[in-house]
Amino acid sequence: MDKKRLILLFLPVLFLVLCSFEKPGTEYMIYQFPREHMPSIDGDFSEWEMVPDSFAIGVFELKNTNFGEGLEQDPENYDLNVKVGWVKDLNRLYFYIEAYDNYWDFIDTALRQDIFELVVDADLSGGPFISTINANLERVPRFDLHFKGHGGHAQNYHIFTPVRNKDCAMIWGNAYWIKDFPHAHAAYKEDLVHGESGKLK
Repeated sequence: MDKKRLILLFLPVLFLVLCSFEKPGTEYMIYQFPREHMPSIDGDFSEWEMVPDSFAIGVFELKNTNFGEGLEQDPENYDLNVKVGWVKDLNRLYFYIEAYDNYWDFIDTALRQDIFELVVDADLSGGPFISTINANLERVPRFDLHFKGHGGHAQNYHIFTPVRNKDCAMIWGNAYWIKDFPHAHAAYKEDLVHGESGKLK
């Protein structure tokens, strides 16, 4: 099976606990699905069983960047397995996320809940895309950068896990359409209760 490589940045955010990949610039493999077995976004994840474990990105490849550099992850508190796929000639990426949390929080109407934050810099242009750290602050007022800078270098999704009574994601920037169907779509398999432990797919 052919493989495609793309540099991606994943940021799982667990109730204000921020994690990121430990080695910036590391390349992670993306699995090429055959067209006849392309993923269906329906809550049935059987297509992902063909993806080898060598394509998985796990919690031990993350580091805590919110409460101190290098803080080790505890899979009894939060565990994560991510795989990424694509289908030749389709301009899209598929993400499979399997996450365990010992305390799921999804009732807040804003962002203070468990989210999976995903940043895709598909053209590898690099550079900051959040207004507060944008290099053009001396030329463009900060509030103008929200519309002219956010999302200019990458697409940034804050994917609610799971979604409850709101859009499936929040995005940085003015291109709100990138979180809407057909540009983005999500399906879940879970039986979670707020404040309790459990697994989400």
